[in-house]
Amino acid sequence: MKKRSEIEDKYKWDLSSYVKDEQELEQNLQYLKDNAERYKDFYGKFGDKNTLKQYLKFDEKYTIKFYKTSAYIGHTLNTDMSNTKYINFSKQLEFIAKQCGEAGSYISPQLNELSNDYLNELLKDEDLVDYKLFFANILRNKPHKISEQDSKLLSKMSLCLGNDGEVFDTLTSGEIKFDDIIDSNGNKHEVYEADYSKWLQNEDRNLRKQAFSSIMNGYGGKIRTLACLYTNDIQYDIFDNDLTKFASTREKSMFHEDVDIKVYDVLIRNINNRIDILQNILKLKSKYLNINDMAYYDMMLNVGSKSNFDIGQAQKLIKQCTKILGNEYQQILNEKFNQKVIDYLPNENKQTGAYSSGVYGCPSIVFMNFVEDYNSVSTLAHEIGHAMHTEFSDRNQPLPLSNYVIFVAEVASTVNEILLNLHVQNISNENQKISLIFELLDSLRATVYRQTLFSEFEDFAHNKLEAGKPLTYEDYNNKYYELNKKYYGDSVMLPEDLKYEWSRIPHFYNAFYVYKYATGFISALCIVQNLLEDVEYYKKYINFLKSGCSKPPVELLQDIGVDLTCDEPYIKAFRFVENLINKINI
Repeated sequence: MKKRSEIEDKYKWDLSSYVKDEQELEQNLQYLKDNAERYKDFYGKFGDKNTLKQYLKFDEKYTIKFYKTSAYIGHTLNTDMSNTKYINFSKQLEFIAKQCGEAGSYISPQLNELSNDYLNELLKDEDLVDYKLFFANILRNKPHKISEQDSKLLSKMSLCLGNDGEVFDTLTSGEIKFDDIIDSNGNKHEVYEADYSKWLQNEDRNLRKQAFSSIMNGYGGKIRTLACLYTNDIQYDIFDNDLTKFASTREKSMFHEDVDIKVYDVLIRNINNRIDILQNILKLKSKYLNINDMAYYDMMLNVGSKSNFDIGQAQKLIKQCTKILGNEYQQILNEKFNQKVIDYLPNENKQTGAYSSGVYGCPSIVFMNFVEDYNSVSTLAHEIGHAMHTEFSDRNQPLPLSNYVIFVAEVASTVNEILLNLHVQNISNENQKISLIFELLDSLRATVYRQTLFSEFEDFAHNKLEAGKPLTYEDYNNKYYELNKKYYGDSVMLPEDLKYEWSRIPHFYNAFYVYKYATGFISALCIVQNLLEDVEYYKKYINFLKSGCSKPPVELLQDIGVDLTCDEPYIKAFRFVENLINKINI
């Protein structure tokens, strides 16, 4: 593994648009610390329109500086997780955030106390047109407002309440030990969570099975603790539900993104109705892999072979596959590849994985670990899709309307992944084409079916605890295994220790998040089909990317022909999938 200093500069990002250097970083931290208390200056004064405007102006300036500083620290730390100086900077910012939260704890309660007449007047004020969503959300949130006293108490307790996810991260990132696995030559190999997927893609089936058991039993050895953590996390959600007058965590989660609660039920119903597609995919894969007794730990094994690509070839492929999105998209995409906003290569102490991030007024960036295989190209296409969505939104919306919600966040990235896959299929030989089709079908399995299974599991857990019914680790284990039997049927063998898998899913500590992966993938499949069928459709899609949060997310998708409140997108998406399956059926 290379040291970061050995990586060519052209493959490293330049974060100076966020913070110029460490001197400016320290100045920013001082400014944020000194001005956190200024939020108190507006106490009790929101009834005066001019003072309210001053508050909005100050908050915008403070928030942007906070986010730029946070991004600079976080992204720098991610390229070298051993950098103690930046760990210290991160802790400083954490305490500033607490200070700021306490100073402004009155803001939401006092805004919620403003009269409806006054808020409607603000909505009509031309000087405040950029804040229409801000004021509209205050009106929406009024039935769920909390008292100023409760808000202040929660701010003071922010470092000790609702942190079960952080405890989970600490426990699972080093304190859980996994058994070594032994290859056919008798060599021992250590197993870590970070390289689990690598072992599940290993050609040696015995190693796959050992790695699966090592990971599952590692978590199984701490299952009582992990069950307590998850229960405590849900109990905090229930406490917050009661405080904010929501009937359930699911209702609260979807309300905050302004998503119709029926979207969740439509997803579950449609996926359950077409579980046969998942099982057919796995049975077909077992034939291609020539594994008669396909097991859960075999599902990630690749079919056929895919070509390798360097970074230059990856950029070229992404440009080619997104030509269908029009000239404006290509222009900004070229900017991304020519600016130093992508951190491509792995280096010593660099965090694993990939992500895209942005702060209003700065170019959106991409973090990844490119290793010259197809998956790396697909990851780059995915993350650049996020970056392009952010760029379009920031360039076309004012700050208060630019930040699109998570519900639509996976759409643009997945559209790019699918376009890339279809393009590379067209330029590949028959063996590679089959491999790429299975790649897309595997994405469907992992992103639609698996995430919907997760969604059903967390819905079960929240419903039981919200009804006052206690859950033990055995209840969690049994329900998770039962759901897997429902989804996979006889298409794969399910080892008994699969029952522990729920306990390694970090997304469960962000309740009702995972269903958005599934709805995002279904939306992307529909969008790609529309792009292929209508040469003018890309204009609607680009407008969607430009829209930020100017409309509720379900409406934004409806504007481009994807209505997730009904069955039609699922019917269309599954028709597309069945056509893929027919291409490789034997």
